[in-house]
Amino acid sequence: MLAGGSENLGYAAEALLLAGDWDAAQQELQEALQHADKHGERVYLPQLFLLEAGIARARGEYAAANASVRRAVAEAREQEAPWLELVASVELCEYNGATAADWRALAALVDALPEAIGTTALTKARALLASSNRA
Repeated sequence: MLAGGSENLGYAAEALLLAGDWDAAQQELQEALQHADKHGERVYLPQLFLLEAGIARARGEYAAANASVRRAVAEAREQEAPWLELVASVELCEYNGATAADWRALAALVDALPEAIGTTALTKARALLASSNRA
């Protein structure tokens, strides 16, 4: 009954973030992260870190947002989850926190995921790479 709890709590945090209730979103997110830690539930961590970034960004805490996105990228890499790494890397590059190495990693992910053609994340990644002249 506890499996997937961090994901469900993450959905609640996302809904609260979208509704503009950043304090409640942060509270739900903390509960999700605690649940993930307590139960060893890592599969949804990259998404939780991206939610953490979204809350920080909404509050104007751009350094904290960038740090959370980097945690999402690192966790996705550690899980060997290229799709989640792509999603997190797109966010990293989109919000101007990316280094040259981050841009190269995004380009490599685009090349490594031909099965993702037509998805929003891959389309956005290609547009970011093109607009930055890094394609």
